[in-house]
Amino acid sequence: MAWCKANKCEPKLPKYCAQLREKQAANQQKTLDPHLKELPARLPLYTDQVYHKAAIHWFVENDLPIQALEHPSFQNMIDMAARATNSVKHLTGKMTQNQIMVAFKRTLTKIRERVNSEMVQGRVSLTCDSHWIEEERPGVWKMGMALIGFNQLNNPHNGQHLGHTLYKIIERVHIQHKVGHMTCDNASNNDTMLDHFKECMHWDGHKFDRQQQHIRYMSTIFL
Repeated sequence: MAWCKANKCEPKLPKYCAQLREKQAANQQKTLDPHLKELPARLPLYTDQVYHKAAIHWFVENDLPIQALEHPSFQNMIDMAARATNSVKHLTGKMTQNQIMVAFKRTLTKIRERVNSEMVQGRVSLTCDSHWIEEERPGVWKMGMALIGFNQLNNPHNGQHLGHTLYKIIERVHIQHKVGHMTCDNASNNDTMLDHFKECMHWDGHKFDRQQQHIRYMSTIFL
């Protein structure tokens, strides 16, 4: 250190450099900058006119039907948001996707339990979504419908891939043994789809007769 002072050189020893940084930090003026946050833009006070303007802007920007504003679920969402005491935490795309998947899996579990319960003792007919009939109480019948799968195909949409995908969806809700009739349009690849679906069913020990259980769209036939 004495030699560095005599020759006007700045020492580079680790201990000296650490002490120098601590001294500079102690002498630096403290500021609040790291703790300050920019205030969000202040929203206008609520009036019916302000709300109506924002709602109209929302459905125009998203090209929605006017009836969307009258939908009970939309009005329920607005009513819930109005109860917020400290603003509303808006959903992001990722948050929305995750919550939809959680809700879908929960609903799928309920559907699986329902269609395999004693309430649904007959067959489950499919239209690339599914429907069934429940006897809520003696003599009272109710049709049930649900979306049980919406799969993305990353390969050609030919009959073979469609048939295997359809079988996986049926397997997901454990109704291979209850498949009734299948309703789909008259595209040729749907015939091939059901042929491959039949093969998958037979491999798993279940029966499916395409000729007897395939119901075609009547409107397509007439046209």
